[in-house]
Parts: sequence; C-alpha cells; structure tokens
Amino acid sequence: MPRRIPTAQSLERDPRACATVPLLYIAWSDGLLTDDEIASVRKAMEGFDWIADDARQSVSAWLDPKAPPSPTELDKLLDVIRRHSADLSQSKRHTLANLGLELARLEHEKDDIDGLEAPEVERALLQVEKALGVVSEDAVRALLSPPPWPLSDTFDEPDAKFSSRRLAELIEGEHREHFNRIRSVIRGRELVPRFGLSLGEQRRVVRGWLRTLSEEGIGSVGLPTAPDSRGDQRALIASLEGLGMFDLDLAVKFGVQFGLFGGSVRGLGTDEQHARFLPDIARGRMLGGFAMTELGHGSNVRDIETVARYHPDQNAFVLRTPKESARKEWIGNAGEDGRFMTVFCQLEVDRRRHGVHALLVRIRHDDGTPVTGVRTEDAGPKMGLNGVDNGRLWFDDVVVPRDQLLGRFGRVDQHGNYQSDIASPNKRFFAMLSTLVGGRIGVGACANMAAKTGLATAIRYGALRRQFGSGSAPEVRILDYPEHQLRLFPRLAASIAIGFAAQALTRRVVDGREDRELEALAATFKALATRNAVDTIQSCRECCGGMGYLAANRIAKLRTDVDVFVTFEGDNTVLLQLVARSLLTRFRQQLSDDAVRTTLELLAHRARATLHHKNPIAARRTDREHLTDPQFFADAFGYREEALTVAAARRIKRRIDDGMTAFDAFNEVQDHLLALARAYGERFVVREVTAAVERATAPAERAQLERLAQLYCLTRVREDMAFFSENGYVEPRKARAIRKLVLTLCRELRPHAIALVEALQVPESCLAPIAFEHYFEHPALHNSI
Repeated sequence: MPRRIPTAQSLERDPRACATVPLLYIAWSDGLLTDDEIASVRKAMEGFDWIADDARQSVSAWLDPKAPPSPTELDKLLDVIRRHSADLSQSKRHTLANLGLELARLEHEKDDIDGLEAPEVERALLQVEKALGVVSEDAVRALLSPPPWPLSDTFDEPDAKFSSRRLAELIEGEHREHFNRIRSVIRGRELVPRFGLSLGEQRRVVRGWLRTLSEEGIGSVGLPTAPDSRGDQRALIASLEGLGMFDLDLAVKFGVQFGLFGGSVRGLGTDEQHARFLPDIARGRMLGGFAMTELGHGSNVRDIETVARYHPDQNAFVLRTPKESARKEWIGNAGEDGRFMTVFCQLEVDRRRHGVHALLVRIRHDDGTPVTGVRTEDAGPKMGLNGVDNGRLWFDDVVVPRDQLLGRFGRVDQHGNYQSDIASPNKRFFAMLSTLVGGRIGVGACANMAAKTGLATAIRYGALRRQFGSGSAPEVRILDYPEHQLRLFPRLAASIAIGFAAQALTRRVVDGREDRELEALAATFKALATRNAVDTIQSCRECCGGMGYLAANRIAKLRTDVDVFVTFEGDNTVLLQLVARSLLTRFRQQLSDDAVRTTLELLAHRARATLHHKNPIAARRTDREHLTDPQFFADAFGYREEALTVAAARRIKRRIDDGMTAFDAFNEVQDHLLALARAYGERFVVREVTAAVERATAPAERAQLERLAQLYCLTRVREDMAFFSENGYVEPRKARAIRKLVLTLCRELRPHAIALVEALQVPESCLAPIAFEHYFEHPALHNSI
C-alpha cells in the first residue's frame, strides 16, 4: 500500500514544519532535480533537530523520490504560500529561508515560534536552499506571483521624439515622389498581395496588376515615348524599387516588360526604333522579354551560341539555335505572355562575325500561337516568383527583318554592309552591356525594399509578441530581448544605408555618367543588396517563429521570391569577380599580364599612402566619440579596400612571374578578389549613408539617422573583425568595445522601433496580419483551405 504524504495543511499547522514549505515546493516544482539530489535535500532536512520528530517525519515524507507529491498536492503547498503573500514584508522576500520563517511568523502565535529566530535555524534553511541551486530572489518572485497576466497584443510604446514622416522624407530622398505614386496606385486600386493561388491564378493576377500599372502610366515613366524625350530613368528605377514593398512577382514582371524589354529597345535601339516600338511597349500593348541567357551560357554573354546570319536576298536575318545548349533559358514573359523578345545572338554578315548584338523578334502572334520557326516551352512551377511566366525558346531559321536589329551600336545598311561607330568589338560589347546598369541598380533596390517590408512586419510583431517573464511582471515583449534586437536592428540600419546607395547610383545614371566605375559600383551594389535582402528576410522569418512560416503573413513568400535575385541580372559571385578585376585594371580596357604588372607599380604607391591609416593610438581607442566618428569609418573602410587591393595585385603578380596565366592566377586568389569587391561596395555604402546624415538638418530626425548609420558601419566592422584584427587595425580591447557599442546602439533604438519602421512607409495592405494590434483576431489567421 503506497505511503500517504501528509497534507499541506498539516505542515502549515506545525510552526517549524511551516518554515520548510517554500523549500519543499521549489524542490519539486521545476522537475529539474534528480532522485539523488532530492534524496540529498531530504537527508539535510532530516537533520533539522529544531523540528519535532513527528513534524520532521512529515517533512521527510514530502521528499521521498519514490513517492513524489502529485500536482494537486503541490498546488496546495503553493496556496499556503500565496495566501499570505499580501502580508509579507519586502525585507523577507529575498530568500526562500526568509520566506519560510515569515510564513511561520504570520501563521502562528509568537510563543509557538519561539527559537525559530535563532541564527542556526536560518543557516540550516539557507544551506538547503543553496543545495537546490536556485536564484533566491527569482524563486521567491515566482512563488508570490499572481496568476498569469492576460496576453496583450497591443503596442505600448513611448511617444517618439521625432517625426516618422520627416524621417521618411530623409530616407526616401529623390525617390519619394515615385514611391508615393506606387503607394497611391496600391491604395487607390485596392491592390492586395495574394497567397495560396494555383500557378495559373498567380499569373492571371500578376498580369492584371501589370495592366493596372500600364493604365496608370507607370510603365511609360522610364521610356522615351516622344521624339524629344529621353525617359525618366530615376522614375523607372524608383518605381521598380517601390514595387518591392508590394509584390515581387509584379516587380519582376514590371522589370521584364519595362526595364529589360523596354530598356533594351531604349538603350540599344535607334531613334527611329524608339518611335516605332516604345509607345506600345510603354502602354503594355506590346508585351515582351529579354532573351539573353542560354542553357550553356548564363553569365558568359560573350560566348552565347544563338546565331543570326544576314541574308541579302531576303533583306533579313535568319535566327537559329544551333544546338541544345544554345536554347534561351529562364526568359521572363516567354512562358505565356510575351509576343516579342529582344534576342541576343552572334551576328554574322557576309560570313564574318561581329560579336553579340540584339534583334527584336516576334515569337507569338497576337492570338498567342508561336510564329513559324519559334518553339516555346513553359518553365513551370519554381521555388518562387510563380506569377512570372518564365520559359525556354528555340529558333529554327526564324526570319527577322533587317530593320529589327537594334542599331545604336551596330547596324546593317540596305546594301548589306555592317556599320558601327565603335571599331573595337570589345568596346562595342561593353558599350552594349553598359545599358544593363540601370537594371542592376533596380534589382538591388527592389530586393532591398522587400527586406524593408519584411523588417516592418518582424519588428512590429516583435513589439507585440510576449514570451517569458520574471515573477509577477507580465511576459516580456520579444523585441526587448537584446539578441532579438541584434537580429533585426542592424539589418534595419543596413536596408536604410543600402537605400541611400541606390539613390546615389541612380543620380549617376540620370546625370549620364554611365562609365566603367558606375558599372563596377552597380554590380557590387546589386550583389551586396540582394545578398543582404535574402539574409534579412530569412532573419525576419525566424524572428516571427511559426507565424513567419505562415503564407498569410507574407514573409514566407518574400523569402522564396527574393532568393533568385542573387543569381539573375548577373550571378552575385561572378559580378563580384568582375568588380575585382575592374579594380585591378582601372586604367586598362582589358586585363593582360602586362596590365597586372603596370597596376602593381601603381598600387605600390597607393600602399605607401595607406600607412597613415594604421595609427597605433587609434587602434587602441575605445571611447564612443572615436568609434562613432565618420572619419573612423572612412579610414577603416578605406584602409581595408586599399590593403586588399595591394595584396591581391601582389599575389597575382607572384603567380604570373612563376609562369602562371593571368586567368589561372585570378582563379587561385578568387576568395581574396571577392573580399576586395565586397570591401569596395561597402565603402561606397558607408560613404553614402554618412553623406545622407550630413545632409539632414532637422535635429531629431538627424539623430535617429545618425544612430542607424553608426550601427550599420560598426556592424560591418564587427562582421569583418578577422581582417581588421589580423592586420593590426583593431586591437582586442577595441574589438570588445565595438561589440558592446553595437549592443548599446540596438538598445537605444528599441524605444523608437515602431516609429522607425513607420518611417519605411510600407502601406498597411502590404504588411502581414501579425504586424497589427489584436492580430489574434485577424481573419487571415483563422481561414482554412
């Protein structure tokens, strides 16, 4: 027959046994002590000679590992403690021993507890408390807590000390007008992101949205539709960027139609071709795509295999896919909707090749049936962007009229003669590719806007969601946890800094400064922005837990849709290699062994010039004034770029001197070159976000922007601390100070978190249900299929 545990009331009735009640409850409540540990506590209490024998046996019975108390019996012990909680003095709430003695005093007459105030009694109780391994104040607080607080799903943030609207004006700069136009269309036409649709339904919805943009005139903003018009490149890039807050399917569909297809006609076509084709492209009446990528050649455009031969007797080109590796792959709008394509191919005139050119080719009739000689195939379902109809294309002797060779850089006259104002095939090739710069800026900026949208939801949700707490206090908002802040606030700072870089690059495009430096900056920007977007949205997904995985909360779709941004419009790794190559051959058009040696001589001078950066005093400074000084950031990021450039050039030259080809030498130091390209891009972002702070005049808003800029810069230093430490630029004490300051900046941003994400100006319809107060009740979180 099982032994019965004495009741809680029987312990309470004995003044000395009553003093052990808190210890008995804690011993069992968490279920963390092993049987041996329980037995050890039991043995200690059996030695309490200041408790009468029968009462001591009752206490011992509660600590039998083979007969533990039931949940009901434990609840009764807790009732004994909490019944007196209101009468307990604050001075007796520090240890379980004090709490037990105070319970005995409240429950019994003074004569009955005579002797309990002896120091040896308290010491005996404290010894058991120590054996339990608990934090005394936390344990007491947990015992005396009232029943759990009701869950709260409302914001309880302090009033912001700055204007979100004015901060938004600073953040969005010259792009604000175009963002507002996108927001106006989203609200006015009641566009709402969709989820849970079939492949066909997604495409139909996105097609309808694209039609809406065309009707609103947004498609025509970047294309010259009148003889004297150049098109507004800022409007085109900013519109693509702004669509990132709504739906990436639509953003990509928009980018394919107006940025790539329309942009290729604008950038590669003649004035006559502009007048002939751009009005219909801009109004969405001539849907098309950009057929550059082939199965066998993605990033290596120079060696694509599709061939267009000029036939004088037909006054036309004959376009052919010579083998399976030459089929056009992953072409947007090729699956269903495209009627025309800008097809990149090797141009042959009179049996002579003139390199890669672009033809405007009809692939489908107006009724959607393929043109003779064109074979199309739908790419089908993808990881993301299933509202975009990607497809494959083959050409079997397709006849293309001569006047549909986009002729800005090369053309064939009526006599069958090839003509170009650029004699060098290499220069002509790079001039053609330079027209893609705006697209790369737009893609990076759009991905960055998607990251801002994910952050707006994740940060708002973090300010609502509660988990865990201490004692009688309500559960803690998860955004109040330092690690949660560290996962989100540096990414918020990065998205804002990258936004300023996008504006700076767009200014260069608008000013007509489309040079090789801009090409390099656009390439590294695209790589940095898209990688940051993927990592940021993944972090947002994780910070929202299961809710972030739910389709209704948008983050899951943002994550799968943004993934391909790191490989389309140029694979990020390839782009970074090209940037590094450009940095090492800044004064030469094409890399050669001699160019590397010439560059090395130049860089030797630059290396000597960087020595002033490595100030031993600065390497040890840990004060906040120094660590947040824009000059510290300029010097640190400048030094890193210079040092990596010099070291890369030396490593390459050493290999070439040993007989290696330039190609193989570059491959051997590929990791170094990628680090150099990233350093180049980050230095540019640092410069632009610092300049943005300098331009700000409103003190309150400038203070917030400055703190975000500091957080971005310090986080980038912290992320590459291996380089800075290995090169003696940052000593260990300084590294520790930077780590602590990053946490401090996150803590300082926390009270303003909601106001900061409001400055991102993401329309409510583009936020997830969990971004709003009372999200428990949101219909989208209760719907079932």
